[in-house]
Amino acid sequence: MSLSLNVNVSTRINGSPVGGLSSNFNNLGAPAAPQTASLAQVTPRALVDGFERPAASVGQRVMQAAEELRGMSTRNGPGGGNVACAFAVNKVLARAGVPTLGANPNYVPSLEQALRGGRGTQVSPAQARPGDIVISPGQSHVGVYLGEGRVLSNSSSRAAFRWESGLNFGGYYGNGQSRIYRLNP
Repeated sequence: MSLSLNVNVSTRINGSPVGGLSSNFNNLGAPAAPQTASLAQVTPRALVDGFERPAASVGQRVMQAAEELRGMSTRNGPGGGNVACAFAVNKVLARAGVPTLGANPNYVPSLEQALRGGRGTQVSPAQARPGDIVISPGQSHVGVYLGEGRVLSNSSSRAAFRWESGLNFGGYYGNGQSRIYRLNP
């Protein structure tokens, strides 16, 4: 009976694949001569929280991070968590491996300015996808779109990232239509 074992080792510089070695052990004997792997053979991966994960779209990573942080306390944020919606969204982005938004990451108008300034693309409610960023009319609240018309954001009364509402935050933050942004890769 003949056994064969293939081993692939890839090398990364700054998180990007740069090739690797491939060895073939026939009958568990000496390795075959090393070969350089092409970049097409290397699966892209993202470094998130110190762990490599398969690459996903920015929106998918943001959505996953939002679900992982659902219920997170925001008491160490602005106002003891009572005005920490932008703070919470930036915690989600950091968890997803996305640079934080805004010159002032705790201020909703600063987040929207960054999104309008090239970090995002505004989309209609009909185009919204999970992981998009939702900003209330009047720029007084922000959350992460979950899909099916639902948004996850900071609950000021509970100082926790756990309030699930509709796209317009139940009218609590002004009348009119919220703006939705898809983060640019």
